Amino acid sequence: MNMKKINTKPLLFFTGILGLTAVLFIAIYGGDVKDKKITPIDVDTDRTVLLIDTEKEEISIEVDIADTESERAQGLSGRTAIGAKEGMLFVFETSRIPQFWMKDMNFALDMIWIDDTLTVVGFSQNVTPESFPKTFFPEVSVKYVLEVNENFVNSNNIKKGDTLQILTL
Repeated sequence: MNMKKINTKPLLFFTGILGLTAVLFIAIYGGDVKDKKITPIDVDTDRTVLLIDTEKEEISIEVDIADTESERAQGLSGRTAIGAKEGMLFVFETSRIPQFWMKDMNFALDMIWIDDTLTVVGFSQNVTPESFPKTFFPEVSVKYVLEVNENFVNSNNIKKGDTLQILTL
């Protein structure tokens, strides 16, 4: 019987490359890609629009961005008021449990705690200037904190699990 010898080197090379690609893909994406949400890239502006998707409606709110240490330290302190559909979005480089206080604040706030998938994970409501020096913080790590006027959470039916979109102006 006359058998032809097959060169398997290209097949082994291709299989090795395919295997390496699969290992890198799993290492980068954690293996469970279908359930992962894409985290937005850092916000490159000082003012932007957020869309909050609730059970009942989509709420649009214009926010100032606090994404540097000095901007986050200043926050809304010293301002006399913000509009009903305005707020400040605090953006952190990585998820953490930040602490907020009401130093030099002139009006009460709701603080909405948002994780790295832009999902509401909790809130502190009707936080008054008189609460200083008490600190407020989320129960879990967050990447974003949205400060809005007091009663915003209740009046707009914001719930844990609601999601946000960041739209650059």
